[in-house]
Amino acid sequence: MKNLLLLLTLFVIQSTNAQAPTAIWQKCYGGTSDDYIDAFSLSTPDGGYMIGLQTSSNDGDISGNHGNLDISLMKINATGIVQWQKCYGGSDIEHITSLIQTADGGYLIVGDTFSNNGDVSRNHGVIDLWVIKINAIGTIQWQKCYGGDGSDYLENIIQTSDGGYIGVGYTTSINNADVLGNTSAGAWVIKINDLGVIQWQKVYDTDSENSRFSRILQNSDGGYVVAGFTQLASFPGFHGGFVDIVVAKMNQTGTIQWQKCYGGSGAEDGLHALVATNDGGYIFSSQTESNDGDVSGNHGNSDCWLVKLDASGTILGQNCYGGSGGEGGGYILKTLDGGMVMSVGTNSNDGNVSGNHGGYDAWTIKFSATGVIQWQKCFGGTGNDGGVIFQLTDGTYMVVGGGTYSNNGDISGNHDATTSDGFLIKLTAENLSTENFANKDIKYYPNPMQNILHIDIEKEFSGKIMDLTGKTLMNVTSKDIDVSSLSAGIYLLDIVSDGKRFTKKIIKE
Repeated sequence: MKNLLLLLTLFVIQSTNAQAPTAIWQKCYGGTSDDYIDAFSLSTPDGGYMIGLQTSSNDGDISGNHGNLDISLMKINATGIVQWQKCYGGSDIEHITSLIQTADGGYLIVGDTFSNNGDVSRNHGVIDLWVIKINAIGTIQWQKCYGGDGSDYLENIIQTSDGGYIGVGYTTSINNADVLGNTSAGAWVIKINDLGVIQWQKVYDTDSENSRFSRILQNSDGGYVVAGFTQLASFPGFHGGFVDIVVAKMNQTGTIQWQKCYGGSGAEDGLHALVATNDGGYIFSSQTESNDGDVSGNHGNSDCWLVKLDASGTILGQNCYGGSGGEGGGYILKTLDGGMVMSVGTNSNDGNVSGNHGGYDAWTIKFSATGVIQWQKCFGGTGNDGGVIFQLTDGTYMVVGGGTYSNNGDISGNHDATTSDGFLIKLTAENLSTENFANKDIKYYPNPMQNILHIDIEKEFSGKIMDLTGKTLMNVTSKDIDVSSLSAGIYLLDIVSDGKRFTKKIIKE
């Protein structure tokens, strides 16, 4: 199997002319106050999705807010319709950082809380890490607060091979309650079992709230690789700028085996991605304001920085992506073809970026398995928009918009464009574009149809009819298609011929 990225293509940006996916449907979620999607579960057993929001609303799609900011969990079906919604929290502020589907069909919600009432009990101090275990319909099975007398956060959590969980973040609590063994604030790692009981925890003293771990992976040896950033000038290999990226390898109980700093004389932070590659190495992505040290090719201001490491943390390749405006760190996810997609917030419209709608857009870059850019696309409107893209098991994509202040461009249905809504955009797979076909090459009729759909095309072809989620309902093998078995509704006709693809919406009456 090919590596996620080959080294040579990390040094030189190349591109192909593959067509970007196109929208199937789009919806906004929230109320008339601020709402942000901060967690997303790819699929539920019935083909739907689960989304986790931070919400200050108590209208629109949101009900049951306990006061101030709550965590809201929404179950939506395959076409984006809300089936149920619940709020979790107390009278103060709650945030959500992670949502994990568990082996029993339920979910683990991870965030933080200022409250000590409502759904929250035994808060230790100012802000606690808060973990909630729910069943498949959102009923709380257990909840626990973790921390000390300071502020305690997790930014990322994963399920471990033993069925428990391990999370990374930072703490300002010092040697009390659940946070023990430290003499200063620092990056925090906590391991719990499947019932939430602490198995071990460690603080890596940095004496700075701005030094933390933000991503973690479990290796095949049972140990872990963590990544984050540090301001500690005495940290080995620190480049002398404001902030450096840190990557460290730990054993099963958190003892550091190696650690390295990456960056330049500017600031490197906003690390949102750490991905294992097939050659035993890693890729991380962060924001960079440098153009020296380990960093080269910055387009100006801040860029998204993509770095390939070997198994011991040595840099094998790096590249900057962006334009003359500002880009943040990228979210990286593997794709079914062995490549990857990277999601970046941008307000540029030059350099690598085109098609910005105005303000900040959710910018997506698709890389092939050999590291070549296949397509790039901005999603959003004239307001500020951010989001992450996921590829689903059928090859289609979902843009999960953390928040949008737009109500134009790619965005419609915002409950109040003066505040933020979360949003989803369901996309086709790659190359599903009518631009690949001239109108004279293919015709289809009638549309709307009843029992038979006719296709006029001269060359040999293959095709299928899909529902709006991209699921194949029938294969097309002739020019006269019997659609009598389809229910009334809207579908997608997908035809491939002579290396070109044609996709159009069709209506069954």
